[in-house]
Amino acid sequence: MNLKKTLATLTLSVFLLQTSALAATITVKSGDNLWLLARRYNTTVEAIKKANNLKSEALKPGQKLVIPGKSTATAVSRSTSGNSVYIVKAGDTLWDLAKKFNMSVDELKRINNLKSDNLSLGQKLVVKKTTSRNTPRPKTKSTKKVSRGGGREEVVKIALGYLGTPYQWGASSGSAFDCSGFTAFVYRQVGINLPHNSRAQYATGEKIDRSELSPGDLVFFKTQGSSVINHVGIYIGNGQFIHASSGKDRVIISSISEGYYASRYAGAVRIR
Repeated sequence: MNLKKTLATLTLSVFLLQTSALAATITVKSGDNLWLLARRYNTTVEAIKKANNLKSEALKPGQKLVIPGKSTATAVSRSTSGNSVYIVKAGDTLWDLAKKFNMSVDELKRINNLKSDNLSLGQKLVVKKTTSRNTPRPKTKSTKKVSRGGGREEVVKIALGYLGTPYQWGASSGSAFDCSGFTAFVYRQVGINLPHNSRAQYATGEKIDRSELSPGDLVFFKTQGSSVINHVGIYIGNGQFIHASSGKDRVIISSISEGYYASRYAGAVRIR
């Protein structure tokens, strides 16, 4: 009997250890959304929604979420295995280093536990091993139209991959963007050609109400006192959009509900 109890206890312990390794519980922070969390923890939006029985994409700061897959500690260990150490040189920025080592700025900050974007000369950073400064980003060769399914999620994933890329007026190269150049570049990766002009993009596709916004939709604004549309971004869910900002000199994420953009919101378009 004692042997049976011992074996039963050991079996239960192994089961619990295996179960705990399959998922991690995180606390939602301000600015988090399902798309960012799915990318951060190498899973999918649908997997997170299913694991937490979520009926919508809305998240609240302080909310507890189960992230399916490996635990956070295991994920960090895996992401830092096979890495290398880079010593910061004069002129280095997080944006340049993220591009050089084929990483996102958020990933670089997370792995190195950085609380700000500031770097110090001689500082050591953990980075991914790479020998190429200009490692090309993967491009989607599919020419299918973007739909409410996987296509829209692909648009958001591609856009988030360029977070932190420098702003440059008239640019749409992948190494620098202006606002309409950014949206045109991202959609070009899924086989859809958009004009390199925010007003022209607003005239493309189907006009939708703000309450109907879905990730991948284009959102438009009248900024800097303009009476016409002169700014565009890509909606990523949870009231947020990603865009090339001339004010911040890079691709950033903003909220359509914050004061500046809320008062300048002009409409949205869904590209079929």
